[in-house]
Amino acid sequence: MILRTFAPFLPVVLTASLLASCDNIQGDHPTQPAPLETPAANPSTGTLSTEQVAELNALPPTVLLGVRPGEDGSAADMRIPGANLIDTSDANAALRAYQSGLSVKVDGAHDELDRASSAASWAPYAGANNFDSYAPQVYSRVQKGLSYNYNHVGVLSVAGMLLHVFQRPGYNSLVNYGQIGGGATGYMNSNGFGYGGAKNNAIDYDAQLADYFKTYGVYNISDSEFQSYSAAKVSLGSRLFYDTKLSTNGGVSCASCHLASQGTTSVYSLPPTGFVLEGSKKGRLGAQDVLGRNTPPLYNLGHNSFTSMFWDSRVRAGDKGFITPAGDKTPLGLDSALAAQALFPLATGSEMAGCAVGAMVSNQSSEPTLIWSALMSRLLADSDYKALFAAAYPEAKDGFAIEHLANAIAAYEAVTWRADKSPFDNYVRGDKNALSPEQKRGADYFYGKGKCASCHSGPLQTDHGHHAVGVVQFGPGTGVGSQGWDDYGYGTVSGDANDNYKFRTPSLRNTAVTGPWGHNGAYTSLRDFVAHYKNPTLAYDHWDAKQVILPKGTRLTKDVLGAWNDNGVRSAIKSANEATIIDLSADEIDAIVLFLQALTDPNVAQNTQAIFKY
Repeated sequence: MILRTFAPFLPVVLTASLLASCDNIQGDHPTQPAPLETPAANPSTGTLSTEQVAELNALPPTVLLGVRPGEDGSAADMRIPGANLIDTSDANAALRAYQSGLSVKVDGAHDELDRASSAASWAPYAGANNFDSYAPQVYSRVQKGLSYNYNHVGVLSVAGMLLHVFQRPGYNSLVNYGQIGGGATGYMNSNGFGYGGAKNNAIDYDAQLADYFKTYGVYNISDSEFQSYSAAKVSLGSRLFYDTKLSTNGGVSCASCHLASQGTTSVYSLPPTGFVLEGSKKGRLGAQDVLGRNTPPLYNLGHNSFTSMFWDSRVRAGDKGFITPAGDKTPLGLDSALAAQALFPLATGSEMAGCAVGAMVSNQSSEPTLIWSALMSRLLADSDYKALFAAAYPEAKDGFAIEHLANAIAAYEAVTWRADKSPFDNYVRGDKNALSPEQKRGADYFYGKGKCASCHSGPLQTDHGHHAVGVVQFGPGTGVGSQGWDDYGYGTVSGDANDNYKFRTPSLRNTAVTGPWGHNGAYTSLRDFVAHYKNPTLAYDHWDAKQVILPKGTRLTKDVLGAWNDNGVRSAIKSANEATIIDLSADEIDAIVLFLQALTDPNVAQNTQAIFKY
């Protein structure tokens, strides 16, 4: 990390500017004193009135400006550190002060100096790209046309950005702005700030992340946490996963929605129904022709921590077997929650069951066993399948049933899409060079200021809990609410209205390739979805429906966007939101996204199409 020294842009003394308009900020023509409404500051001597002195003294002593080299003012972020004195001879303290500081409102209004402000606001960057010669100006609240110019006293190069240090006019700092790296000849500027040699104390992200990992239960996952399966069972599961015979009309397989080339999910925000996939529904499509939720990815679902499935956990492990929509008709002998989950797309009318007798509607059915029994009879009439089942289950003396099919599909999914070789995994296993400095910085924001790990904890970045985070509702919904287009999520399963709009926390493994994001694919940019958490209720109001990706032939019609335009739904979702406002800068969001990319297993990246922007 290097501290650049330079002659300050402004004299490091008390500076008060009387400006008539923002044109003068831009330097277009000479400054002219503005009409005064309170006792004047003397532009020649810098003498201030008692009120103005009090206002000046109330300003933060130090402000820090972070900017990426080569970026313009729109990418800069100015912050007020919590401490009055920032010792930048300690790089760890300087960067930490910036990261924990409060972002400053930088007003873009060009007439700001022409009126009295109700609160101090800062002069716009005006497209500045040379911040060595930029002076933050804070507008006076007590006198129209008065601004206070901060002094640029140093710039640190740290964590891939330039951190500019500005101090309040007339503020006598006790800190030493050292030349990080040592060996440089020091000098004193006109205000007595010392520039001398100091050792490199770069932030120890490795130590910081080690502490976070202890707090949030991150550890090196091992083979013992994944159930083992015979090759014969995996082989049977592979055949079943890709076979359209599993659908009633013979046109849809598991792989129709879970595409390996699309991150084991689907490119669509809301995927098409089985009727569309099999070709029985053609032409213009509406809300009834898409499913109500985004297709969940399949990565690492064989890990023993995954004991609930679907966005609403309607399939989950219980004290005595598995709790499912089939109730007491749930088959015995299921290996895992993943196997129990595999049963229900087969029996759901909008997915693979079509119009068969007993087909589930809105995830409920009294007779899914009719469909399961018919499916097994159809498959076992095939001699090849009969041989595959016999090889996978040599102990099955009484024949084969639907639980054998479900266990085989789960075995294939668990083995095939185990993905724990990401750069992050390698880092947790001890390779401290597996993450780049920028990814470590993003991890620091993820586990620290961003509070992402309050939900995305554990070794696979999920607490397996349910949370309401203010994601918009659109599409057909799940048949609840006054119009039927709402989706209560876990609230429907638990029966508790306090759980409405809560959805299961997804694992973030390979999240960079599993968009669209959100329980209904509301966001098609990972970065935008991360930014959503700055202020979820505000993000709800500013959500752009045009980003939604729907199957060919489906338009953003009134029925598709019915819930989005429903003020009752909007109010209920915003009221249920649990996520607090987090003051994340654009730079911090970018860093978090870089960290999320480090959660992608290279084998997944190699076999997945790059579809979404970050």
